[in-house]
Amino acid sequence: MRLRHFIVAATLLLLPPAVAPVLACQCRERQPPCSQYAEADAVFVGSVTSIVPYDDPQSMAKAADEYKMAFERVSFRLERAFRGVEGGSVEVFDWMTSCRYGFAAGGRYLVYAYLDPNTRTLSTSYCSRTAELSKASADLAYLNGLASAAPKTLITGLLADHERRLNGVRVTAEGGGGLYRSASDKEGWFKLAVPKAGNYKVRIYLPLNVAIAGTEDLLNKVGGTLKTRKHYVVFYDVEVRGGACSYLDVPLFIFPRR
Repeated sequence: MRLRHFIVAATLLLLPPAVAPVLACQCRERQPPCSQYAEADAVFVGSVTSIVPYDDPQSMAKAADEYKMAFERVSFRLERAFRGVEGGSVEVFDWMTSCRYGFAAGGRYLVYAYLDPNTRTLSTSYCSRTAELSKASADLAYLNGLASAAPKTLITGLLADHERRLNGVRVTAEGGGGLYRSASDKEGWFKLAVPKAGNYKVRIYLPLNVAIAGTEDLLNKVGGTLKTRKHYVVFYDVEVRGGACSYLDVPLFIFPRR
C-alpha cells in the first residue's frame, strides 16, 4: 500500500479478529482534498455491489500466498471517475487492520485509492479522505471545480500537535524566481500559492516552545532546523508539480507554556 500520511497502529491479521489483539486506529490529520487527489492513483464515486469477506476461503488462500495479510474485496459500480479508473466496475481491497475503512453493501462512496505496484491492486483506508458520498461535499466541490478551472499550484500543510494548533506562524517558499509568504490560520493550516512547477525551499518559523518529533518517515522529509533568538525554523525542500497541491505533514511537539 502507498498510503503515506497516517499511522497504522494495528496488527495485520491473517486470523479472525477474536484471535489476535487489535489496537485502535490512529490517523494523523487528513490531507486537504487537493493533495489527496494529487497523491491518489484512483479517485471515483461508486456504489458497493458486493463485499467478499476476509474469511472467505479463496480470499484467505490469496492473502496467505500473495499479500501476507487479510482483506475484504469490495466491488463498486463505477458512477463517476475522476482519475485512474474506467469502465463499469472497480475492485478495492480493504485491509483487515484497525484502520480498515469498513464499507457497507449498497453504500455510495467517494473513494481515494492507492495502487500496489507489485500486486496491481487498489486499496484504501480509514485515514484517507474516502467517505460516504453524503459526507464528501468539500471534496466534491474541489473535484467538480477541476473541470471548469485549472487547479492552482500550491504548497500546503498543517501546524498542529493533536488538538493544539499554531495560528499566525510565518511560512515562506523561495523558488521560481521569487519569495512567497503566508501564515497559518486559526486551525493551523497554511497555504502558499506559487506561480509554476519546480523546486522550492520552504521555511517555517515556529515559536520556541515547539520541536520536531514524529515517525521516521516524517522526520526524514525535514531538510533541517535552525534555532534563533525568536524562532525554531524548520526547512523543507519541496518539489511542486504544475497544477498540483504539495502537502507538508509537519511532525510537531508543542511544549506546554510555563
